[in-house]
Amino acid sequence: MMPNMQPRPRTVATCLAASLAIRILTPDMEMKDGSLAGHITDQFGFMSQSPIFEVKLEESIFSFSVIISGPSGKEATMVLKMNVEKDSMKGTLEIPDIEMNGTWEATKQK
Repeated sequence: MMPNMQPRPRTVATCLAASLAIRILTPDMEMKDGSLAGHITDQFGFMSQSPIFEVKLEESIFSFSVIISGPSGKEATMVLKMNVEKDSMKGTLEIPDIEMNGTWEATKQK
C-alpha cells in the first residue's frame, strides 16, 4: 500500500507525511474468536507488528485503526477506510491527532 499523503502545513505533520509517503504497509489479519485481528508492518521496521484495532466490515466498506510513529517517535492513530472490490481496495486514511488525511490503494498479492 502506498499512501498519497496531503499534509497540512505543520512541522510534525510534514515529518510524519514524509515518513509515511515512502512506506509500504503490509497488514496481516486473521479471524480470532469471531473477530478480525492482526497487525501491520512496514519495510523499514518502524511499524514492527503494530496491532490493529476497531476493525469493521460493513457491506463493502472495511476499516481499521493502527498506532503509527513518526521519525521523532511521536505516536498517532491512523484510521484507514476502504471500499473492497474483488482483488483490490481503495480508500482514505486519516491521522486526526495531527489533522492529516490522504488516499491509498491496495492490491491482493498473487
